[in-house]
Amino acid sequence: MIQNILAFIVLIHALIHLMGFTNEWHLAEGEGFKVENNVYYGGAKRVMKVLWLIACWLFISAIIFYTFKTKTWYILAVSAVLLSQLLIFNNWSDAKYGTVVNVVILLTIITAHILKS
Repeated sequence: MIQNILAFIVLIHALIHLMGFTNEWHLAEGEGFKVENNVYYGGAKRVMKVLWLIACWLFISAIIFYTFKTKTWYILAVSAVLLSQLLIFNNWSDAKYGTVVNVVILLTIITAHILKS
């Protein structure tokens, strides 16, 4: 039951990253989002835009790997959390509360990995 709740939280977090990607590429505009609120310009800004999609993909992949009991799911999950936090720092005014979710996910990953070891 707790695993399903965590998977749901991670999925929602992944979908929020997908919202960040669609907003950055002007595929959709959210009322609370600012498009030009980061410190990167030019090519680096384009890379940051794609990282929103990659973070979404990493979170969803981690859920799938965990569901199928693949031993390396935690590597994807930790990578997703680290990338997510980088994006949050870059868009702090809009995304700061994602840090709380990332901490919860990270603590769960650490606990699950320790218990399995």
